[in-house]
Amino acid sequence: MRREPSGRRGGAPALGLGAWLVCLPAWGERCARVCAAETLPALRAALDVLERPARVLLYTDDAALLARAVEVIGERAEVVVCPVPGPDRAFVSLSNCHRDAMARAERAERVLLLTADMALSREVLAT
Repeated sequence: MRREPSGRRGGAPALGLGAWLVCLPAWGERCARVCAAETLPALRAALDVLERPARVLLYTDDAALLARAVEVIGERAEVVVCPVPGPDRAFVSLSNCHRDAMARAERAERVLLLTADMALSREVLAT
């Protein structure tokens, strides 16, 4: 594996990887509400310091959450709406979202697997 300099002071060298693919499953009233109010703004803050392209796979059936996602992160990342996979709209469905995102990842794309209520730091995508 070839390492390339990161251009950051004191940081580890970059691995020469490409864009980010973010998996964001969010369905059900509580998860959609928390995602819209907390997770999307935190993701936008992380995208603002990112110097690479990003795709966000939003697994939802909530039209209001989709509109909020496009409003908050749409100019910093491509938002791709994906159907909520079965079978249970709970842990197995969440795991299926993560599996689907891994299968959709392109070569050298970094993958971030989230939950709807995950707290993110601004630096989460900066590594």
